Amino acid sequence: VPRRALVGRLATELVPSIRHDGLLKLLLTVLERQQPMDVEAQAVAAPVAGRWMHFQVVPVDDGVALITRDIDARKRAEQQLAERESFFRTLLDVLPLSVTAKSARSGRFGTYLYWNPAAERTFGVAAAQAVGHRSADFLPTELAKRLAAQDEAVMDRDGVLHDPDVVFQRAPGETPRCLSVTKAPVRGADGEIDHIL
Repeated sequence: VPRRALVGRLATELVPSIRHDGLLKLLLTVLERQQPMDVEAQAVAAPVAGRWMHFQVVPVDDGVALITRDIDARKRAEQQLAERESFFRTLLDVLPLSVTAKSARSGRFGTYLYWNPAAERTFGVAAAQAVGHRSADFLPTELAKRLAAQDEAVMDRDGVLHDPDVVFQRAPGETPRCLSVTKAPVRGADGEIDHIL
């Protein structure tokens, strides 16, 4: 639309939908408070109806300026990522195998970041007790040492480690349990090992 066709006309005349999609209220709020505001929302007006937009409104002179950016691609990507994360978390939560994840980053190395329900049953330790802690904080000493040694081996070889015969007791007097442990490095966006799974 040519600029000359816009200047001097009411926003509600040009885009009637702003009366109902909250945009008019945003403009009036900025005008009243004289403070800039940002909102991300799906557009209602054609031809961009349904697309995610970033609306930035700033006070200028005796009015407001509206700066709009199309962020639909980013928002769709974020939604897809959230859906994938939900899918894999649900999968890990229902697997009958113990699955844990530790930080491999300096300063937090060996700290549990994930502990699934099967791990709770295997080790007799709730996720709330494990996440944010290291093995030595809550597991039997010998088992904690062995798990820590496995972590170091994963880092040293930069590859998958399989330890098929880990025997431990959850508590004195309990029947010993035998685990087959497999650990693998997981890389972050920077290419460095970020987690040990």
